[in-house]
Amino acid sequence: MPQQGIGPSRWTPIALIAGLVAVGLAVALPLAPVNMSMPSVTWPQDTTSPQSTSLQLVSQTPRGLEIRFSCETARAAEGTSDGVLLATINPDQPVVPEQGLVISVLDGRVQIDAVGEGLVDERLSDGACGYRILGDSAGLMVSRDGTDIASTAALPDIDVLATSLTDLPGAGPDDLSVRVLVDNQMASSP
Repeated sequence: MPQQGIGPSRWTPIALIAGLVAVGLAVALPLAPVNMSMPSVTWPQDTTSPQSTSLQLVSQTPRGLEIRFSCETARAAEGTSDGVLLATINPDQPVVPEQGLVISVLDGRVQIDAVGEGLVDERLSDGACGYRILGDSAGLMVSRDGTDIASTAALPDIDVLATSLTDLPGAGPDDLSVRVLVDNQMASSP
């Protein structure tokens, strides 16, 4: 009487092929291409009427950052109640100086503080001038009229783009603009 279940069955070759296919796919998976989106946020939507806005970012530290503002905009910020031209964390929070970026104009002085460092504290020019802040993996660089004036090795956290400005008649992108390159590594797809 023949014994059942001993020896190769008709399913053995199919199981062997399926196992080889699974191993082959497991080896190939790390080599598969991945597409990652590189979104950016620009602010304000209307330069003549900037409005504070919160950002719901996966990572609060951006991949990159570019901020531009003119001395005319700085003079307008000085005329507000707290002088905040731009803050990347709610200016009323106690962690702002250690984690965020604050650009303020008080008593005729432009002050730029980022991640626990006072980067700029200088008299506001009476004439036309422009500031630019660039940030990337190397850190943050502040320049005035094309000349680098300060830097730090870290980027600020961003969870809001806040300003005390409400009205900038005739303003353009060089008067006030922010571009945030969002670190969106967790939103990838194969």
